[in-house]
Amino acid sequence: MSDREAQIKQRAYELWVQAGQPEGNSEQFWYQAERDISGDDPAAANKGGSMEANEKLDQELEESVPASDPPSATQP
Repeated sequence: MSDREAQIKQRAYELWVQAGQPEGNSEQFWYQAERDISGDDPAAANKGGSMEANEKLDQELEESVPASDPPSATQP
């Protein structure tokens, strides 16, 4: 297996895990991974970076207060 194929395989696996490990559609994840690795998908250009950075951001967002929560108000 070439280095590029190994990168695509790893990226496809990451995409599959992020999608909740659905049955079937493995080709969908493989083709998306190919686009991510080759840079053909402008929307994925920022996703091809470190997964650790993306996971850290996701965790920080989960720990933050949802925007839908109303601000606390104090009565005078």
